[in-house]
Amino acid sequence: MTLAEATELAAALELDVDDIAICHACLSFVSLAIDSGDERKVAGSITRMAPDLWTEGLAQPVRLALERARKRCVANAEEAMVAVDKSGPS
Repeated sequence: MTLAEATELAAALELDVDDIAICHACLSFVSLAIDSGDERKVAGSITRMAPDLWTEGLAQPVRLALERARKRCVANAEEAMVAVDKSGPS
């Protein structure tokens, strides 16, 4: 899946971080890296923070959102479900 496809899929999932019991400070490390535009910083931040966010409570909402997206025939939702089941947040 390309970056553009992943971005489209993420937007289609309609996840609201205010509705998910995850650490917003931890999430801010990722969002600040994204805002920097530096792809290496983004990748590093995601690699460091994703496992913690996942275990804090992101796993179930993401899986449920992917299932809803798959039922709506959102592009790449099925592929993402398989990847999440196989590898979790990485």
